[in-house]
Amino acid sequence: MVDPETPLRLGSVLVPGRLFLAPMAAYTSWPFRRICRRFGAALVTTEVVKAREVIRGIEATRGLLRFRDDEHPIAAQILSADPGEAAEATRILLQMGFDLVDLNCGCPKRRIVSDGLGGGLMASPERIGEIVAAMARVAEGRVTVKLRAGLDRGNVSAIEAARRAEDAGAVAICIHPRFARGASSLQPDWSLIAAVRSAVRVPTVGNGGIRRPEDAVRLFEMTGCDAIALGQAAIGRPWIFRDIATLIHSGRQPTVPTHEEILSLLLEHYDGLTDHHGELRGTVMMRKQSCHYAKRLRNGRDFNRAVARARSRAEFLEAANRWLGAAASPAPTGQFEQHPEG
Repeated sequence: MVDPETPLRLGSVLVPGRLFLAPMAAYTSWPFRRICRRFGAALVTTEVVKAREVIRGIEATRGLLRFRDDEHPIAAQILSADPGEAAEATRILLQMGFDLVDLNCGCPKRRIVSDGLGGGLMASPERIGEIVAAMARVAEGRVTVKLRAGLDRGNVSAIEAARRAEDAGAVAICIHPRFARGASSLQPDWSLIAAVRSAVRVPTVGNGGIRRPEDAVRLFEMTGCDAIALGQAAIGRPWIFRDIATLIHSGRQPTVPTHEEILSLLLEHYDGLTDHHGELRGTVMMRKQSCHYAKRLRNGRDFNRAVARARSRAEFLEAANRWLGAAASPAPTGQFEQHPEG
């Protein structure tokens, strides 16, 4: 069994563990990334951005790429189907201070795939290799790739794409074993992660189908992958990284955080979003995120209904005070105290 706290070298970057936070649009801004890192996320990644918008210096894109000094190692993830464009964006991102640049060949959004970006690249492993080669020429030892099983069912291209990416200079391969089109409701085929792991020499990162700490343990055992990237499982539950490590190290079921501890994280996350995006936008964005915390809190449904139209800090905190008992300011701690599961 892989020890999740064993360092892993990705090219020229030493990552201090084997549990990563996967990039998620509208979720993985710095407030959430920093909370996840406290609980054991050894590598974090920004929300995905288009390479051409990095090059053009679009202000909204630069906002998505802001990070804090204590987030290293940190990766930026880009969308591009053009080698030259991807290389130039990579150069800019390294100048901004990112440790790694990840090429997204896995986004399943219809408009992205139809433009030949993200998961649309799975139709052309050769093209993936060309893009990675261009990126690697400006960032040797610092390029990674996120793959899907293939473009659509019956067309598995992940193994060829992984080999071409490795040959072109990728230092790690992350594989989500669902298809980019028409298979989002299907269970991920973890055997494909094992197949990719056997096909390449660089570290393989497994992703997809993890809902509980026990799933992460099974993924390590079944595939032999070098690391795991968690996405949706961490939303509203950033302590899942700690829970996985606890289960692997001790075999004990993870502890359940208290109402007060979860509430403190919710408020810390909210403070970070309003600091990052401003009061109005941060409040509106937190409505989408707070519901995931609140479903684990007493009176969470009432809070969600009350906060659904909040547009200011006063309105948000009024709902939190009334339904969740948020009378005190959040006082973030490094980790939760241990509490018996119940």
